[in-house]
Amino acid sequence: MVAKFKQNSRVYFLFWVLIAVLSMLVFPSLSVNAQTQAEESQSISLTPYLPYYHFIEYSYQGDQVNYSNYSMILEFSSDANGKFQIVAISDQSQTAIIYQLTDYGLYELARFENYMEVSDLRYTPEASEGKGALIFPTKVSQGMTYQGGENNASQYTVSEILDSIEMNGVTYESIVVINEKRGEEQFDHYYAPDYGLIAVEQINPDQTRSTVFQLLSTDGYLH
Repeated sequence: MVAKFKQNSRVYFLFWVLIAVLSMLVFPSLSVNAQTQAEESQSISLTPYLPYYHFIEYSYQGDQVNYSNYSMILEFSSDANGKFQIVAISDQSQTAIIYQLTDYGLYELARFENYMEVSDLRYTPEASEGKGALIFPTKVSQGMTYQGGENNASQYTVSEILDSIEMNGVTYESIVVINEKRGEEQFDHYYAPDYGLIAVEQINPDQTRSTVFQLLSTDGYLH
């Protein structure tokens, strides 16, 4: 009887050791999954914030010192591969810009300065896919940084999210602020859902701010 009791005790002991080992294997996995889900829930879809994508025309007011007024006009809409052509028009110049929207983000494929005659430049060698600089990711989290801009010369950081901002008598909500460092210069870009880029501020060396661009009007809603 004593031998049988000892045998049963050994079986029970091995059983509980096995349970403990399994729990050590399972619970960390559950913890990692929960952490992953929490990180995913904090990510932001920026598709509603895409610049130059929701309207046919955007008009911006410059500071009239270093930046003049300009308009961004959709000339050729997005094709099956997400390529579309915008023309930036100011008093000083006209520039055709080819963008491509992918699952990951909005890329600038090419710029054509001194653009004077209407021409579809989406399929030129200069605008080949895979050459573009990232302008705007479609999914981010606060604090995320990425390299992009013209010639990939800028470092961007998703710096903050504001409840609202008022500009030209219009209140925009759920504003995403993206900070740009371009050499010695620093800018904050403000994006609103269904409008895209609504303002750009320059951060001066003494940390004062000056508005260099702000959205005046839009025309021809698309998305």
